[in-house]
Amino acid sequence: MGLKAHFLGDTSAVARVTKPAVAQRLIPLIEAGLVARCTITDLEAGISARNGRDWKRTRHARSPWPRATIDQDVLDRALEVQGALAVA
Repeated sequence: MGLKAHFLGDTSAVARVTKPAVAQRLIPLIEAGLVARCTITDLEAGISARNGRDWKRTRHARSPWPRATIDQDVLDRALEVQGALAVA
């Protein structure tokens, strides 16, 4: 059985990969296949594109990442966690 992704590639984290401290932590995770994507994160990354060429580059860069299945239970849990973080 292969490794499963443990992290979702949040756009704000991936955008900071040019910073050495972020790159040092994030790149090994991506290369190990531990960072996944889903349609929501793909859409979020796409909205940041400045033009069609940038959009295609972003899609291509993220395409090898494993895809995470996001169903209603996952979305409900995300809302729960978001709420808990808001009041923490």
